[in-house]
Amino acid sequence: MCILIQIIHFAIVLLASYIFAAYIEPIIYILGFLPIETGKTFWASLTIMSVFCFAQLLFRALIQLFFAAPLILTSLVDLLSFLPCLMLIGDISGYFPQLPHIPPRLAPFVFLCLFFATHLFFKLVTFFTATYGKQGPRFSFLYWVLPILIFACTSIVGSIEWKDELMKHRFFQVKTPVPILDKENRTFATEIPEASFLIQPVHISNEDNCYWFIHGGNKISSTSHIYLYFISSDKDILPICIPVEIYPDTWTEVCFQNYLPDYPSNFIITWSSYKLPTFLIREGLIPQFSLKSLEEFHKFFFTEDIEFINMFKSIYIDGPYCEKQATGEVIVQQENLIDSLNSQSVQ
Repeated sequence: MCILIQIIHFAIVLLASYIFAAYIEPIIYILGFLPIETGKTFWASLTIMSVFCFAQLLFRALIQLFFAAPLILTSLVDLLSFLPCLMLIGDISGYFPQLPHIPPRLAPFVFLCLFFATHLFFKLVTFFTATYGKQGPRFSFLYWVLPILIFACTSIVGSIEWKDELMKHRFFQVKTPVPILDKENRTFATEIPEASFLIQPVHISNEDNCYWFIHGGNKISSTSHIYLYFISSDKDILPICIPVEIYPDTWTEVCFQNYLPDYPSNFIITWSSYKLPTFLIREGLIPQFSLKSLEEFHKFFFTEDIEFINMFKSIYIDGPYCEKQATGEVIVQQENLIDSLNSQSVQ
C-alpha cells in the first residue's frame, strides 16, 4: 500500500509538471525566452517540467527527513496541493468565462497567481501534517533520492540546451537587409528585434572612421533611449554598453571606432531597452519584451487589436561605413543604392 501511494504521488507530480509547463509557455514567449519560430520548444518544456518535479520531490523528501513525517498520510495530503492544476486546465480549455474587468492578456497572470497562492496553502497544510502527525520512518526519504538526482540532471541539461536553442533563435530573428523609406531617401537596413544578435564582420583598419546609422523600427513610436551592446568574439573582452537615443523618423549616427578590435574579427551587435549586467548579455539572456511606461503597459494589455506577430520592438541598422559623409540622416552611398533598387524593380 505504501509503495502504491508513492507511485501515485510520483505520477501526479509528473502530470502536474506537464500542465504547468503547458500553461506558462505563452508567458515565456511573451518575455522572449521561447524559440517558437524555430520550433525548438522541447528543451524549454523539459526544463520547466524537470525543475517543477525536482522542487516538489525535494520538498517531500526534506519534510520526511527532518520531521519523520507519517509516510502515507503526508503523501496523500500533499496530493491535494496539485488540485489547483484543475484551474490551469480550465483556463487552457476555455471552460472559465472571461474574468470581469480583466483584459484577456492579463488573465493568465491572474490565474497563475491564484495557482501559486492555493498551491502554497496546501503545501503549508502538508507541512502541518508532517510536523504534528504521528511519526513515520525517517529513512524513507531515500524513496525520493534517485528521482531527485534524475530531475536535477535533466534540469541542468535541459537549461543548457534551451539556452543554446535560444541563442540560435536570436541569430535567426535578424532578417536580411531590406529597403527602408525615409523622408528624403531610402537605404538598405537590417531589422534587429530587441535582444536578437547580428553578426558583424570587421575588416576595417584603425585609421578608418567607422559609422553605423540607427533608426527606430517596430513598436518604437517616439524618442527612445536604448542600449547597444558590442560583444567581441574574444571571450576575455566583456561586452561594451553604448547608450543611444533613437527616433522613429530620423537616423541616429553612432561611431563604433573606439570599440573595434585591433585586428580583423567578428563581433555581435545586440540591444535592449534596459541596461543589463554583462554576463546576461554574453549568455543571450536578455528579455525581448519591454514595457518602459504605463502607456506601453496599457496599450499591450488593454488593447485587443494588437497582434502577437511582431510583438517585440526592433531597430534598423545601416552600415558600417568607413567615411563620415552624413550627419543625422543617412545619405551615404544613396545613389548607388537607389540605382540598385531601380534595377531590381526593372528586372
